[in-house]
Amino acid sequence: IKNMNSISAVRRALAYEIDRQTAAVQRGEKLVQSTRRWDDASGQTFQMREKESSHDYRYFPDPDLLPVDTSAFMDEVRARRPELPAEKRARFIADYGVTDDDANRLSAERPLADYFEQAARVAKNPKSVSNWVINDLLNKLKLGEKPIEDCPIKPQELAKMVNKVDENKISRSQGIEVLLWMFQDGSSADEAISTMGLEQVSDTGAIEALCAQAIEASPKAVAEYKSGKAQAINAIKGQVMKLSQGKANPAVVGEILAKMLSA
Repeated sequence: IKNMNSISAVRRALAYEIDRQTAAVQRGEKLVQSTRRWDDASGQTFQMREKESSHDYRYFPDPDLLPVDTSAFMDEVRARRPELPAEKRARFIADYGVTDDDANRLSAERPLADYFEQAARVAKNPKSVSNWVINDLLNKLKLGEKPIEDCPIKPQELAKMVNKVDENKISRSQGIEVLLWMFQDGSSADEAISTMGLEQVSDTGAIEALCAQAIEASPKAVAEYKSGKAQAINAIKGQVMKLSQGKANPAVVGEILAKMLSA
């Protein structure tokens, strides 16, 4: 293509040729090698002349340019080359178990990829971290009109909060509250959970005592449960959660109640 006067013209000419040649092939036309002229005003190329092969262009080595052997420094160049997006996507999938779609999203920008990876290295379940970053953190950043580089939550602290959710020390909904708290003042996960008083109680001894109180205070629900109405246990579980001010681990409460009511 001739008449290339700017990088923009090169880009536009290539885009035009991609569309033109694709349409020609779809119509069943045969593409031939040719010289074309770029018209910047119309944004089109026009054929000037056809060539049968590259030899007709009279290509020949420039006698004033010496051959260059690049093998001597290729290893050094490869070592200095940053990880390419496709390589990063494949590594995220292999190392952290994220989905193809999540890997594409997380590797789209270097700062986001770096943030996720710093969090994933601390997380017990990197896949959970990817879900929180994509579904919650990025939305919060968008609402606050902040780039990931200005995120007030350190990646390691996000991972610690996610670990708490995965370990059932706080619930998913509580995790969202903690995330918002951390986002506001940049506090650590432990500081936010402690300040908000949200960490769940998983001590079986303490929960058994609360369950005993709830059973004693809920004779109707106990009778219904023992008569075969399995859903009646939810009312008793609600009493336990109320007694614990929402801090008892729901999963542990359910297990202990089922065991005590079946005794």
